[in-house]
Amino acid sequence: MQDSRSRLNKEQTAAAPCPIPSPSHSSQSQRAQFGSLTEPDEEQAADPSCPTSPPPDSEKPLSEQARLVLLTEPDEEQVAASPCPTSSPPYSSQLLSEQARPSSPTETNEEQTAALWVKVREQCFEGMAPATRSSKAETESKSKSQTGTNRSAITKSTGSKSRKTQSVITGSGKSKSLPKIKSKDFRPQVMEPRRIRLSSPQREDDPFIHFGTQDPETTEYRDIVPEWYQRQWKYSHVWHSLDRTKAADEAQEYRELIAGRENEAKYSDNTKSYFFKSDKLSNVGLPDRVRKTLSKSLWGPNPGGPGGAVLKCPPPVQPVPDTALSPFDRNPDLTYWLRVESFHPSYRSALPFFVCIDSSGKGTCPYMTVEFKKDRDTTLQEAENQLAISSALVVYNRFLLRCQQLRESGQKPLKEWDKAKFNGIKHYGFVFHEFRATLYIVRPALEFPPLVGDADSSCWRGCDIVPLERFDATVTDSILALKKWMNEIHNWGLGEYCDDIVSDLEALQPAAKRDRDRDGPNRSH
Repeated sequence: MQDSRSRLNKEQTAAAPCPIPSPSHSSQSQRAQFGSLTEPDEEQAADPSCPTSPPPDSEKPLSEQARLVLLTEPDEEQVAASPCPTSSPPYSSQLLSEQARPSSPTETNEEQTAALWVKVREQCFEGMAPATRSSKAETESKSKSQTGTNRSAITKSTGSKSRKTQSVITGSGKSKSLPKIKSKDFRPQVMEPRRIRLSSPQREDDPFIHFGTQDPETTEYRDIVPEWYQRQWKYSHVWHSLDRTKAADEAQEYRELIAGRENEAKYSDNTKSYFFKSDKLSNVGLPDRVRKTLSKSLWGPNPGGPGGAVLKCPPPVQPVPDTALSPFDRNPDLTYWLRVESFHPSYRSALPFFVCIDSSGKGTCPYMTVEFKKDRDTTLQEAENQLAISSALVVYNRFLLRCQQLRESGQKPLKEWDKAKFNGIKHYGFVFHEFRATLYIVRPALEFPPLVGDADSSCWRGCDIVPLERFDATVTDSILALKKWMNEIHNWGLGEYCDDIVSDLEALQPAAKRDRDRDGPNRSH
């Protein structure tokens, strides 16, 4: 290296010296810093060996690759012969050694200046392209490495929940990937082994026949339907008016969404505002044991974990690998619950030992689940799978509470249990896809007497998700039918469903029944 530098210096010394460019030459663009990147000026064109002007302080700094090239210091002969040339770039004084810095701005050597800049240009052109590719590769590699690290950290932080849920279900610490809920493998690999099945439709177009209740439109309350329900549930306000004009306006809005080719998130927003009302969270000033609903968005069940300690997942009813993961830690789009204030204060604090309590501590025992096909990336099958899994978890735990009550009363599964004792156990759900909706009923599939054993789960054979009715929100009559079903499901949840749970809980806590008998019926209207 020293020999090549010496030869270069001798060749430059023998050549005719080139005058140092005047300051006016330094106003070239940044690309002129490397001489042949731009056309030389007149004086430079006369002598091709003359280096271009180095950049002044006002110019933009070189690229990172060129800065790296300038780290090369002049050899010892150059340093001894002359200090650093005055026309060098402002940042080069930082890159050269301290001893090469000029003692005076006027101390220059034209030959050494020319030789130095020729060498700088040669090294820039030789190293620029490889340096650029190397730098890009290093950047991409670093980015991938950081991304991989971040993903690893996310997997590590979120994976513990899945493994914990898995141990509850399978008792195994092994790891196996779970098919995505929209995958075609989800039903055969996850739902079918647990016999969670979507069955053939069993159409029921009259909610009043289904629930055995009276149609308010056959009474004097036909024009004030919400008041019909508030006769029983004075403090609940989830009831829909059956006003035809209002329903016609809503149907027209859906037709406008279709004409405007709106996305499915917009359909979801309209549906929530038209059909899903919520009761106030506060109970301040209300009597005790008041019955109201609690609506929860994206409830995240955590079977076996904090807030879900009593939640048990539906067991497989067919042989499955011990490494099968739990699919039940999902987030339903919308769920309606009973309020904990519906139960007597004497055993309200004991509810977490028997039933699931939501994260706010205000809701228990869900009775209706709603799923939306929210965007083009969400398939209708995915929404149905989500509804099936979420509903099966609720129904199975309601089934277990009834089993506890029957055992507490001394009844044994092999002799005295039958399907009639579980008739009231069911759950309702809706799946909305743009302007269409489907109503489902979810019931347990039970077998009596059980084939093997007398455990509570021995008679559980999965559950059936049955479509009851379909709706088209662009049609006025269909909107009215949907609202009738919604009213009756809430009426059933606050009434018969809540009464059955109260009965089971009081059977498990004899002291609670005595308090109820003393204080009167466990409901406030």
